Amino acid sequence: MRGRRIDKFQLGLSRVGYVPSNLFLDIAVQELQFWDSPLSTFVLGDERAFLGLESTLRWLSMRRCRLNSSLPFQRMGHLHALETLDLSFNELTVIRESWFRNSLNGLRSLLLRGNRIELVESRAFAGLLRLYQLDLAQNNLKHLKRSMFPSGLFFLDLSDNRLSFLTPGLLDGMTNLRRVYLNGNRVTTLAQDVWAAIWSNPKLGVEILGNPLVCDCSLQWIVMLFPRRCFSQDCQRAVPEYRQLDGRCNSPPSVAGLHLSQMTCDSLPCDTPCPKLEPNDVPLLPDAA
Repeated sequence: MRGRRIDKFQLGLSRVGYVPSNLFLDIAVQELQFWDSPLSTFVLGDERAFLGLESTLRWLSMRRCRLNSSLPFQRMGHLHALETLDLSFNELTVIRESWFRNSLNGLRSLLLRGNRIELVESRAFAGLLRLYQLDLAQNNLKHLKRSMFPSGLFFLDLSDNRLSFLTPGLLDGMTNLRRVYLNGNRVTTLAQDVWAAIWSNPKLGVEILGNPLVCDCSLQWIVMLFPRRCFSQDCQRAVPEYRQLDGRCNSPPSVAGLHLSQMTCDSLPCDTPCPKLEPNDVPLLPDAA
């Protein structure tokens, strides 16, 4: 095998518990896939992981391999050709800032779905400047900070976590962002101080289905921003400068199940009428006035 080129190496449904660092030395591998194998570690001592694959390995997947947060993922930092890292459905509880600091500069997709992640350290992903897709769905996240994320993200999946609110400024400066998935969380309100800034990105779409949204007077501001009720995908195609928001009211009973695209000032269970919209009221959305 030495001196050979392999497009893809796969190992699954095995009892293999350790991948020697030099296993692929002098073998040019582009894609490694491990799944359903109890990999207790992928390095020993001070070794670096997957020696010899620094300039060839583009895709590394270790799904359902019982990997936990005590492992030294920073030992993958020399894999400068790596574009996709998939660590989904493992036993990670914490994402360490040290794992991706000044390393994996070519990484485009990081998939961490279906772990047990409760904590992401302050600048855990910030150094991944070329990161295009970040999948944190199906974890136990309750709090997020802007400092965790790089500015160049296109897709961010936070579905099926335990988020009850978004921190103000969470997505500030992410001008490339096209899709954010917040389905299946615990969000109850779309606070203006958070969401008005999110809508400053004219090409952003947000999915927030399966949340206990309370559609009351607090939504007046967002209904007024969309006088043509242009939330839907069909409307988005016709008027591309309008943002997409896909979600439904959970309460009160009078509007339960109503899609946000159907909300009007009249349908809001509110004693006070919607205020008159003035151009200066929404400086972030001049095209929606």
